[in-house]
Amino acid sequence: MSKTIIYSRVSTQEQSERGTSLDSQLATCQKHAADKGYKVLGEFRDDLSGMTPLGQRPGLSEALQSASQLQAEILLVYDVDRLARDELVSMLIVKDFEDIGARVEFAVGGNTANVDDRLLIGIKRVIADYDRRKIIFRMTGGKYSRVANEGVVLNSHVSPYGYSYDEENRTLAIDDLAVDVVRFIYKRYTSGKVSLAGLQLELEAAGYPTSADLNPTLHKKSAHGKWNRTSIRKIIQNPVYKGQWTFGKLQTSTFEPAVVEVPSVVSEKLWQKANDQLEENRSNRPHSAPYPLKGKVRCNLCGNTCRRKIVKGSKRKYVYYYCNLESCESKAYKGERLELAVAEWVLYIAASPEELQREIELRQKQSSKDTAPIQKTLGTLISKIEKETTALGRLADTYAYGTISEGQLKTRTDSIRARLYLLEQQRIELEVQLAPVPDIDLEVLRELFTGEWYDRFEELQEYVAFSEKKIPAFEEILSELYARLGLSVRLGKDSAELSCSLTGLLPTVHHVVITFQGKTPTNPCAYSSRSVRFRNNPRACFRSNL
Repeated sequence: MSKTIIYSRVSTQEQSERGTSLDSQLATCQKHAADKGYKVLGEFRDDLSGMTPLGQRPGLSEALQSASQLQAEILLVYDVDRLARDELVSMLIVKDFEDIGARVEFAVGGNTANVDDRLLIGIKRVIADYDRRKIIFRMTGGKYSRVANEGVVLNSHVSPYGYSYDEENRTLAIDDLAVDVVRFIYKRYTSGKVSLAGLQLELEAAGYPTSADLNPTLHKKSAHGKWNRTSIRKIIQNPVYKGQWTFGKLQTSTFEPAVVEVPSVVSEKLWQKANDQLEENRSNRPHSAPYPLKGKVRCNLCGNTCRRKIVKGSKRKYVYYYCNLESCESKAYKGERLELAVAEWVLYIAASPEELQREIELRQKQSSKDTAPIQKTLGTLISKIEKETTALGRLADTYAYGTISEGQLKTRTDSIRARLYLLEQQRIELEVQLAPVPDIDLEVLRELFTGEWYDRFEELQEYVAFSEKKIPAFEEILSELYARLGLSVRLGKDSAELSCSLTGLLPTVHHVVITFQGKTPTNPCAYSSRSVRFRNNPRACFRSNL
């Protein structure tokens, strides 16, 4: 006798329209189990919509847990749409039960263990998903009709800040506890003397409550009276404060937005002035100036892009490169050392492409060696990548069932993706070693570094080695050289690794590691006798990576 778990689901609307009550579903499933000779171990039910997220279905969660503990072989459901109306959600549920060794069977239409039945089930899934979308369309149409024809405001769990919901008249009423805060926001921002960040500080200093402070049903992570610029911007942009509540303003369906007149908090003129000020501030917002290494520096720990940040000191400005991922444990790097060392090395290569060709020849010799150990390591890496990818998929399923929070999902996902990035980088490096290095003519290399700037080469060397101020013309030349070389930089714990792809002419070639520690270089200015001059006793030193 096959051990079976029965699951049934219905919403109030479906029960009244189709007569598919929980009792009728259960009776059909019990009869099906008796006819097949199945042993029913438990019965679980959910009285909710088929569009309810997986994590909010207690009956289904209990059914999965019970099936796992009792080693059930079958999850018996009345029909496909009783499992879920969303096609993807239905497939995820089937996968979860198959992962614990159980199949899903439907009392009126086959089981997932039969190949032919799976085709029919797939068709039913598509139909159920179509019905779901039709239901959404009908519900949206009904809401739109009530708003457009009756002029009512549909109740929400959260009213706009500064308003409360009038149940009797089905409209918005001004909330005396918060309306003065809204007016203060508009008055201060339209003065032109404060930014969103400054307005945030003023609101917090005055101790004004936020929407979450006034609404106990909302989950609030930050402290009482802690504002954020996004909330302030939304208040300024929301037309409800000039007396226009809009239904469907975010809809992309065939329904046009419907507007309902509500009590206004500020005049239309003041609302428009605040939004004009917001647009003006956005257009005048200072953007980061272009710099040669923009978009070319990545964190070696997590693989994320590193940004350049200028910090004003008491006497001068300091440049740092830091990882853009907040959860990354990497530190900031002094930009002057990095930019100087990279520029010196690129100029050295531009003046002596023979050195680049010499390294390519060394790579060719290396590629001819025994590759068996590399093949073995590559196989291990691929296996690890597959495991991490599987873990990422399971993590998404866990979040879908509500077992973990969104914050936990983000933290774990970032950790897995960081490991995946490092594994992928190691895999690429091994595959590069296994791939044959093509022959590159020295003249081809020289052509990469020709241009109008070449006549100013000595002047450019002087600038890189000794200039204290940035010169835009020379910064553009360096950007062009970096692009021609296909330069990329990976920042490690105490060093930076430079690599180039030579604009796609050959696989990535790692050339040099720049070390940031120690006053005396481990290989004191190995290239100082060549055409490029370096600062005296540089902290950044060069070491061949081959």
